[in-house]
Amino acid sequence: MEEKNTKMAKLAFIRKQRGYSQAKLAKACGWKQATISHYESGERSPNIQKLKKIAEVLGVSIGDLI
Repeated sequence: MEEKNTKMAKLAFIRKQRGYSQAKLAKACGWKQATISHYESGERSPNIQKLKKIAEVLGVSIGDLI
């Protein structure tokens, strides 16, 4: 269970570093805030297209997120 919770921990860290709330990042990506919340909590995992979009919005590489 711990791995599930830490899998996208970098996303939350980078999002906060860049000054984005979950709602602001979700809006920039064209998604619901719950989507970002689910990724960060480990309830769901983003596919490669979603990772690309998040990385683009945050100005980082996909590798930085995972």
